[in-house]
Amino acid sequence: MNKLQAKNISMSFASAQHTVDVLADISLVLDEGQSIAIIGSSGCGKTTLLQILAGLETPSVGKVFFNDINLSANNKTQFTQLRSSLFGFVYQFHYLLEDLTIFENCELTFQILQSKDRAANHQSILAIFEELGISHLKDHYPFMLSGGERQRAAIARAVAHKPTFLLMDEPTGNLDNENAAIIQELTINLSKKLNMGIIVATHDLDYAKQLDDVYKIENTKLHRIDNE
Repeated sequence: MNKLQAKNISMSFASAQHTVDVLADISLVLDEGQSIAIIGSSGCGKTTLLQILAGLETPSVGKVFFNDINLSANNKTQFTQLRSSLFGFVYQFHYLLEDLTIFENCELTFQILQSKDRAANHQSILAIFEELGISHLKDHYPFMLSGGERQRAAIARAVAHKPTFLLMDEPTGNLDNENAAIIQELTINLSKKLNMGIIVATHDLDYAKQLDDVYKIENTKLHRIDNE
């Protein structure tokens, strides 16, 4: 079983005046097919932890592994090569390119991966659109969609290439309760169907409790809490 593992991660940000400790000695394992929620107050380091796991930030101390492969700074080239295929990302804002249709937005992922089997790529995109209920919107531009539809399109872009892990940073933070509930259910169902490991940074405790495990960042430390 594939796994993503953070070992003894610490992160500090230094300025001319002082140093701010954000994360301290954090270890975490995400197995393929497992879902984890990360909760905590604004500014506690949830986003920073996701960025470190994805290789978008280099920790001050500690390492990140995919199985037995060290994906830390000393293997940065290898991490860059793996990142696009290993990870899908969903953020609070959709970050869709406004001058491309949502289908074309999804095609960009396969271009980054240098996947040349266009027929298979298109089939994968259309299958995900069907799962997310947006097949009828494939030729629409982002400005033509509602907030919930744009977020579904962003999820489609993140998972069309069937990543091993999906990292989501407040994916329902900009949505009303009804659309948030729909997106939450869709992401949970997709994780099971595609056997993806998922980490969600969220303020929504109801969402967090639907996942396999819940962790909280508090005073730079990561604590597992009862998920009942």
